Amino acid sequence: MSQRVVAAFLREGHFAWHLRRMRALYTRRRAALAGALGDAFGEAITITLRGGGMYLLARFGGNVPHTEPVARAVRAGSTPTPLSQLCVRPRTDQGLLLWLTNVAELQAEPLARQLATALPG
Repeated sequence: MSQRVVAAFLREGHFAWHLRRMRALYTRRRAALAGALGDAFGEAITITLRGGGMYLLARFGGNVPHTEPVARAVRAGSTPTPLSQLCVRPRTDQGLLLWLTNVAELQAEPLARQLATALPG
């Protein structure tokens, strides 16, 4: 029965509609968060956007260990992932992977201000 429901869902175009809707939503959320982070951090941040992603990469200059900015961000109520956990080779710049699926456009500016208060730079 469940396979028939899924087959009908796909055949009737509901999944394709859902994908288009979510891509547009995440594109808006990513743009809002990237813009808010740029406003909050100015030249102290480099933002990398990957096509179609549900996250963005935020890099900060300096040699501060990745763990300290993440701990500060978590204390401020955010849930970033340090890039150092995802890299094969060590990097000298700080970096965070920020998921944007749970960040509504209206939440981007307050989140960016919160991170700017928590992070060095």
